[in-house]
Amino acid sequence: MVEYERGSLLRFLGLYLGSTLLLLGIIIALFYQNSQKSLLESAYLRLEVEAGEIAKEIVLAHMHGQTLTALHHPIDAHLTLYDIEGRRIAGLEAPFDLTIRRGEIEGLLYVVNDSAFGHLGIDHIVLSMEKNLQSLESLKGYLLLGFALLALLLGLFSYLLSRLFLRPIKEEIKRIDSFIKNATHELNTPLTALLATAKSLQKGEVDEKKISRLLLIAKQIEHLYSDLSYLFFKDIRHQEDRFFDLGELARSRALYFEELANNRALFIQTTLHSLEIKMDEVLAERIIDNLLSNAIKYAHAGTSIELIVQKEGWLYVQNEGAEIPQEEGEKIFERYYRFHPSSKGASGLGIGLSIIKEITLSYHLPLFLSSKEGKTRLGVDFSSLIS
Repeated sequence: MVEYERGSLLRFLGLYLGSTLLLLGIIIALFYQNSQKSLLESAYLRLEVEAGEIAKEIVLAHMHGQTLTALHHPIDAHLTLYDIEGRRIAGLEAPFDLTIRRGEIEGLLYVVNDSAFGHLGIDHIVLSMEKNLQSLESLKGYLLLGFALLALLLGLFSYLLSRLFLRPIKEEIKRIDSFIKNATHELNTPLTALLATAKSLQKGEVDEKKISRLLLIAKQIEHLYSDLSYLFFKDIRHQEDRFFDLGELARSRALYFEELANNRALFIQTTLHSLEIKMDEVLAERIIDNLLSNAIKYAHAGTSIELIVQKEGWLYVQNEGAEIPQEEGEKIFERYYRFHPSSKGASGLGIGLSIIKEITLSYHLPLFLSSKEGKTRLGVDFSSLIS
C-alpha cells in the first residue's frame, strides 16, 4: 500500500469509525442512564405500594383494637414509624427527611407515607431498602463488552468498506499513471525523430525525404495534441453546430492521413458520397480522425484501409488486422483501454475510441462494430443529423 492509499485509508477509518463509535457510545450511555432510572423508579414504586399497604393495616388495626406488633412488611425492606411530632416510634435511626415523598440517604432508598393519619399514634411511615447496584454493574459489564465487540466488528467492516471505496480510485490512478507513461512515450518517439531531422537540416542536409518526414512527425504530434485538447478542454469549449458536407470532410481527412498510412505501407481507399449534416465540424473531424488513426494503428502492413460515407448516413472505416474478440467489443471504447497493447505496432493512449463514443453519445448517434475473418469495420450513423 503506497503512502497516499495509507493516508486516505487512515483518514476514512478515523472519520467513519470515530463518528460511529461516538454515536454508539452516546446511545449506550443513554441506555444505561435510562436503565438506571427505570430500576430506581421500579424500586420506589414497590416501596410506595408496600408503604400504602402498611398504612391501610395501621388504620384497620386501630379500628379493630389491634397493636403495632401485628404489622408486617417486606423482608428486604426496613420499616420506620414516626408520631405526629416527628419522633421515631420504631425502626432505623436514620435522618430521614419526612417532608419529601422519595429520598436517598446513606445507601438507602426510602419513601415517606403519611396516610396513617395518626392511627395508633403513627403519622409518618418510612419504608426503606438497600440501593442494589449489582444488576446495574452487571448491565454495565454487558454493555462494555457489547461495545468492545461492536467496535471490533465496526473496525473490520470499516476497513473492508474503505478498501472497497478506494479500489476504483486506485484503479483510476493506475490508469492515469499508465496514460501519462504512454503519453510520454508517444511524444518521445516523434520528438526524438524531429530533433534528429532538425539537426540534419541544420547541417544543410536538405532533401525531400527529410521534409516529408518532418511533415509526418508534425501530423503525429498534431493528432495527439488534438485528442488531448478535446479530452482536457471539452468542458470549456463552446459547441457550434452548423451545416457541412460530411463526404468532403472525410475526403480532406483521408488526404491528411495518407502520408501516415503510407509510412506503414498502408493504402487509404475512399468511397465518399456527398452528405450534408448539421453538427460541430470539429467534433465530426475528431470522429473521422480517430477512426482512421485506429485503423492505421492496427492494420497489417501492405493492406488497404477503406473510408466509406454512404448516402444513407453511415460512415465506415475498415481495415485488415487482428480480429477483435466479441468480449472486447465494449472494452475498446473505454478510456485508456488499449487492445493488444503488447503486440507489435499497437501503440497509442487508449483515448481515441473513447472520444468517439463520448461524441456519439452526446449526439445520440449509433455506433457499429464488426470484426471477423481478419476484417474490422467501425462505423457511425449520422442519418439523424442529415439536413
